[in-house]
Formats: sequence, structure tokens, C-alpha cells
Amino acid sequence: MGSSRFTLAFDQKDDGRFIAEVQEIPGILAYGTTQAAAKAMGLAIALCSRTTGSNL
Repeated sequence: MGSSRFTLAFDQKDDGRFIAEVQEIPGILAYGTTQAAAKAMGLAIALCSRTTGSNL
């Protein structure tokens, strides 16, 4: 299987949590208490989506 690369955009909300948006897959948003946590969750969802072929 080839390697996948994703572009993530981050936003921090007023309550301190971070949101990561996977640019290549519309609608994929992941929340985390840190930017690193949001990134990890976003990448996991994106890889799962690519592996299963679904847009979740």
C-alpha cells in the first residue's frame, strides 16, 4: 500500500480545545485537548477513511 499524505488545518476554540480539519477529505474534523491530540485523531480518521474507502 502506498503512503498517504494529508494536510491538516488547525483552529483553537475559546475553551482551549483544538480542531484539526483534514483538507483532502471534506467533513473530517477531529477535536483534542492539545494540537498534537487533534492531529493524531485527524490522521487516524483520515487513514481509516482511506483504508475502508468510505467518507465516514
